[in-house]
Amino acid sequence: SGALMNMQTTHKVTRHRALALDVGMIARNPRPDEIEQMCALRGWERYDPEAATRQIVGSMGPDCWTLTGTDGLPFAVGGFDVIRPGVLEVWGLGTMDGWARYWREITRQSRCAIEGALAAGYHRVETVALASRTDAHEWYRRGLRLVDEGPRAGYFANGADGIGFAITKRKP
Repeated sequence: SGALMNMQTTHKVTRHRALALDVGMIARNPRPDEIEQMCALRGWERYDPEAATRQIVGSMGPDCWTLTGTDGLPFAVGGFDVIRPGVLEVWGLGTMDGWARYWREITRQSRCAIEGALAAGYHRVETVALASRTDAHEWYRRGLRLVDEGPRAGYFANGADGIGFAITKRKP
């Protein structure tokens, strides 16, 4: 569909439709907590950038986005998976350098994408983070304005506990 994707540029970053090449570049150097999350989610013993690239590219919908910096290099990729009609799961993967240099823009662009999904007719956007990712929890609450919906015991493929976060749009 691509209904949620529109190219947006600020003085620092550009958001555009994700390409497999972008995903591969980002998957080579993601944040350690995102590696831990992906391994827990997929049941992997160790992180493999090639397997991560194939997994992400294989499930990418038309509304997946990449953020590129002033140097033109991709540093973050994100998107949505349809959980059921009206409900999306938001996901993302970013590089250490990208987060260090552009965390405000990652936050702004991610929030914009979530708001766009709600405006496009979805009534719920959610995600689940490893319980150990307390910095991510804070970012979901404060940066993305998601509501902490509490623990998800044994949620991940490896049996690790998660914490659920979501934003909902109530019908008038």
